[in-house]
Amino acid sequence: MKKLICLIVLFLSVNPASSVVTVGADVQCDYNNLTDAYNDPDPVVRVVSQIVFNDVFNINKSKFFYGGYDNCTDAANNVPGNQRSLWQGIDSNVITITNDATTVIVNQFEIYDGDESGLAYGGGVDITGDVSVLISNSVIRNNVSQAGAGIYVLGDSVNLQLVNVEIHNNTAEAQGGGIGCNGNSEIRITGTSAIHHNQAPKGGGIHAAFNCQITSESGDGLPPVQVQAGIFANTAEQGGGVFLSDGAQMSLKGDAQNPATLAFNISTIQGFSGGGGFYIDGLNSRLEAEKSRIVGNIAETFGGGGSVNSGTFNMSRGLGACWDESRCNELSNNIVTDPSGSGAAIDVVNGSVYVSQSLIQNNWGNWVAVMSMSHHAYARLEGNLISGNRHYNDDDDTVLFQLAGGSGFHSNLDFFYNTAADNQSHHVFQLLTSASHFLSVHNSIIRNDAILDERGIQNNTNRFDCLLLTEQQSLSGNLGVLSLQDPLFTDSNNGDYRPTAQSPAIDMCDEATFNGAQFNDLDNQVRGFDDLGQANHLGPFDAGAYEQVDDLIFAHDFE
Repeated sequence: MKKLICLIVLFLSVNPASSVVTVGADVQCDYNNLTDAYNDPDPVVRVVSQIVFNDVFNINKSKFFYGGYDNCTDAANNVPGNQRSLWQGIDSNVITITNDATTVIVNQFEIYDGDESGLAYGGGVDITGDVSVLISNSVIRNNVSQAGAGIYVLGDSVNLQLVNVEIHNNTAEAQGGGIGCNGNSEIRITGTSAIHHNQAPKGGGIHAAFNCQITSESGDGLPPVQVQAGIFANTAEQGGGVFLSDGAQMSLKGDAQNPATLAFNISTIQGFSGGGGFYIDGLNSRLEAEKSRIVGNIAETFGGGGSVNSGTFNMSRGLGACWDESRCNELSNNIVTDPSGSGAAIDVVNGSVYVSQSLIQNNWGNWVAVMSMSHHAYARLEGNLISGNRHYNDDDDTVLFQLAGGSGFHSNLDFFYNTAADNQSHHVFQLLTSASHFLSVHNSIIRNDAILDERGIQNNTNRFDCLLLTEQQSLSGNLGVLSLQDPLFTDSNNGDYRPTAQSPAIDMCDEATFNGAQFNDLDNQVRGFDDLGQANHLGPFDAGAYEQVDDLIFAHDFE
C-alpha cells in the first residue's frame, strides 16, 4: 500500500515537469511515434489525441505517458483536452511493462484491440516484475488473450493502481476477462472505475490467484441494471464478476459517499456451483465486503450472489460513516434460475461465511432462496434483515436456508439477532440427509408459516432460544424461551421492521446461551441498550436485527 500511495504522489509531482517530450503529427511535436519518445531520456511523454498509435515495445524503465492533448503546443504547455489518446494493438498486446524497479504512469489513453490469443497473457496491458504502475482516466477495451485480457499482472512485487479506469468488452480464453492476477501482487481500484461486460470461463471481471491482493473501492447505489461504477455485467462459467483461488484476497470497500459494487454479473455453468457475483476457491482465499452491495447477480444452479468453496466470505459494516445508513450492506436481488436452483444469495461448500448488519432481501431461488450449505460449511449471520426472498417461478416450494450433506459431512449455522419476515418460503431452515448438522437460532424474530423442516435421519443438534415466532410446532432440540407474540414492527408493509416502543422484542433477551453479539445492530446502534421504561424479560438485549435506542446520546453511533 505504501508503494501505491507513493505512486499517487509521483503522479501529482511529475505531471507539470519541464523535462518532457511531445508526440503527434504536427511540426511542433518532438516525435511522431511513441517508440522514439520512449527511447528519449526525458521521463515525461505527452501525446496528442488526434491520431492512432500502434507502437509495440517493452517498457522496462521509469516512464510517464500523459495522453489527451489536442496538439503538441498544448502538450508542451500541459493543457489537456477532452479526448483520450488512442493506443491500438495489432496482432500483439498493446502495452508490456517488465523488469525490476520500474515506475510507469499511463494517463488518459484508450488501450484497445490487443490480441494475445492462444497461450499468451495480457491482451491490453501485460505487467510483470518489481514494478509500480498507475493507470488513470483511461479505457481498456476489446482486447483478447488467454488470461487477463484487459490487464494481466504476474509476479510477487507488482503494485497496480487503477483510478477512474473503464475496463470493458475484453475476452479471456481461460480466466480473467477484465483483470488477471497471479502472485503476491497488489491491485487497487478506485474512483469511478468500472469493470464491465468482460467474459472468460473463470472470472469474467477479475481472476486472482496465488496470494494476489485486490481492493476495489468503486461503485454506486443505482439499481443493478443501471450501475455505472464497480464490477458489473461480466460473464463467466464460474465467478461471473470475480474468481478468487489459491490464497487470493479481495476487499470490496465502500465509504461514506459510495458503496463498493458487485452487480448484475452472470455465471453460466449448469449443475455445478457457479457464483454469479463471486466464486471463492481454496482454504486461504477470502473476500471481504464492507459498505458494499452484491446485488442482481445471476447463476444457473448454485450461488446467484456468490459461491464459497473451501474459502471465506465476510460481509460487515466496518467502522465510520456509511454511504447509506439504512442499507449500508446489501446481499440482495440475486437469482438462481434452474428448477433445482439453490443458494440464490450464497452457496457454501466446505467454506465459511460471515454476514452481519446487512440487508438480505429479494433473492430468488427455486429450491433455496438465501443460502445453501453442505460438506462442513459454516455460516454466522448476525444482525441482518432477511425479507422478500422467494421462489424464482412464483411458487412457495422453497426454503430460505438449507443444510445438506451425507454422514460425516455436517454443516453449522449460527443465526443471531436476525429479523426474517415476509419471505415466500414453506420453511426457514431445512436440514437434509444423514449428516449431524448444528443449528443455533437465538435472539431473533422469525415470521414464517413454518420454521424447521428436518428430513432424513434426524440426528441434528438444534438450539432455539429467545425468539419471537409465528409457530413453534415444527421445532425440535433444545428449546428455550419462545414467544408467539406479534413483534409490532413499525411499518412492515413499507419495509420498516424496526420494533415500536411497545414491541415485546425490546429488552427480551440475554446472551447466556451463546457467544454474544460481535457487532452493533443494523442501524449501527450498540446492542444491549436497557430501556428503563420496560421491564427486562431475560435481559436488556432486543430480539431481531434492530436495537431500539431512545436516548439521543446513542443516536447514530454517538455522532
